[in-house]
Amino acid sequence: MHDTVRLRALIAGYYRLRSLDGGTMTPQIRGARFNEFLADLLGLWGIDGRASTATPAGEIDVRFALDGQRYIAEAKWEQSKTDAGPLAKLGLRLRQRMPGTIGVFVSMAGYTSDALTALPDAGGRSILLLDRSHVEAMVGGLVPPDELLDLALDHAAYTGEAYVPLLDLLAPRASTPAVTFDVPANGANELLSAGISARVVCTISGTGLLGMASSGPGKILIAGEDGIAEVDHITRTATWRVPIHGCHGNLVLRPDGSIMFARRHGIGVLADGTLAVVAGGFPDRSSLFTKSDGSVWVLDPVNEALNQVTPTVVHLGERLGEEERHEINPPPPWPVGAAWLDDTRLVLGHQSSCSLIELDAGIPEQVRIATGDCVGLVPLGREKVMTVSGHADLDFVDIVTGRTARLGALAHRPAVRGVARGDETTTYVAVGLQHDATTVVAVEFEMPVVEVVARSFAARDSGDLAGYRAEVVRLAGKHVPPSGHSDAELQELYNDMQRLVYDQLGKPVGDRVQALGLELSQEQTRRSLDGGWPPGYGGGARWRRPGREGACLEASLGLGYRTWPSSRLDDLILTLMLAITTDQQQHTLLTRFVPVTPGDAEVDAKIHSILTDVDLVLPAAVALLADERCSRNQPGTRDERWM
Repeated sequence: MHDTVRLRALIAGYYRLRSLDGGTMTPQIRGARFNEFLADLLGLWGIDGRASTATPAGEIDVRFALDGQRYIAEAKWEQSKTDAGPLAKLGLRLRQRMPGTIGVFVSMAGYTSDALTALPDAGGRSILLLDRSHVEAMVGGLVPPDELLDLALDHAAYTGEAYVPLLDLLAPRASTPAVTFDVPANGANELLSAGISARVVCTISGTGLLGMASSGPGKILIAGEDGIAEVDHITRTATWRVPIHGCHGNLVLRPDGSIMFARRHGIGVLADGTLAVVAGGFPDRSSLFTKSDGSVWVLDPVNEALNQVTPTVVHLGERLGEEERHEINPPPPWPVGAAWLDDTRLVLGHQSSCSLIELDAGIPEQVRIATGDCVGLVPLGREKVMTVSGHADLDFVDIVTGRTARLGALAHRPAVRGVARGDETTTYVAVGLQHDATTVVAVEFEMPVVEVVARSFAARDSGDLAGYRAEVVRLAGKHVPPSGHSDAELQELYNDMQRLVYDQLGKPVGDRVQALGLELSQEQTRRSLDGGWPPGYGGGARWRRPGREGACLEASLGLGYRTWPSSRLDDLILTLMLAITTDQQQHTLLTRFVPVTPGDAEVDAKIHSILTDVDLVLPAAVALLADERCSRNQPGTRDERWM
């Protein structure tokens, strides 16, 4: 079932029934509508259910067929628990029908102990008993009706028990988690860079995506197909914490010890041995994340009604139907992860960019990151995240400026199947080192992560970037009102300015560089210019000393969009960055980010100002490239004078 739009509408209808529609509905009316609701629930999942059907033997609340099996159901939504009388009445109706018909009794308040004891003697051996937890599991999509009925029927057939709690229905197939602590032959300990190491902590059977969350020093919760296990890699033990098969995506361990998790299309919570459903109507790969206030959120990447990517972040309540949806408009690219940086700012990770969002503050801003194929991110404070690529490249990202610093990559570049933050010095990465299992690796920092970030950026770029950051921060808060031009007029003005920028900025920079004796280089490098053009900002070029290898002079320049989305042609920017680079490092020489508007009367003066700054730094840059130590610097090595 992929119609999560209809499922969310059903959840909203259930919330109205549960709350008596804000006090405007009587319990008697709710009881009558409950039958229709159950029939609609079955119909949503492709099961032909009919409500309030009159027969010679009396009215049936709901009747339906599933996989060739016929069912008749009685439903009660009352304050008191159901006793033996109504169950005996349903048993009588079953005896009046063809053998093999199954009865289903739904009591939202549950059942008295006497009713459960007397059921077999009352002719109830063909009756399944469901309560509120079962209904909400179906409504939220945590356990679809066909799966729930199949599990309940199996349990009744094998044990003779008509009633089984929801949690027991979903017990894992294995009595203990299939976790080992041996290090695979191709997963030995390794050093990523100074002060950062990686070591295997455990291996769990299965090859699907894993959800993970830290549960204390040396402990990690792992959500897999067989359930959610708690692994203690200090004592080398593993036990079930959520004995429910079919969980997926990152989970949340709440301060009260309860665990919130995703399964199928719903969100469940296990607290004190009791399973409840708190939300539903999500894609079957939804994942959870938290805010500093302890609230739990879900990232829903697709608007199925429009059949397009329209990310929505959902604030979960404590009960089904209490969630609050916040759609992000205009929609950024397909998100692979989400994290709160502080109380107001949310970051969405995409394959090659990040979107910074304040839910009630209008258009999201987008920052370019150099990591490709991003599959997960971990927040590291208010301005930094760590991104992990699909083949285990790890990078720090400054989400204010877009600058990155490479941590390294795990050996053999395995496929990544999950990412989660541990404590202040540990991040967990699940990778595929074996064809039938997934290995969890702890990436550990030997110092506070803030120091690691600062050291990594210092090693990445030896230039003075204080001005660069100041420019970016200053422009981030700039407000540009719409110009009033039509879309066609804006596009024409934009095209005119693109040509002007190429003629008066791009070409003159290239001419100046080549006049100083450098030539264009077509060689591809393993890295991109750090802090260079964010999405839509333009292009770049690279020059070398003729016949020399090693460092080169690199530029990003052009006309682009100051903020995301790129369709805002009212709000533009002239950009230029110059740096000396190798495959591993860069020395930033000059950054300029100058706001412009379509038809800007001052554009000539702004371009002239940028070129004046270029003329000031180019001679020193060319002299540095001419230095023998710099010229001999092969790709992948460092010029110590830049440190």
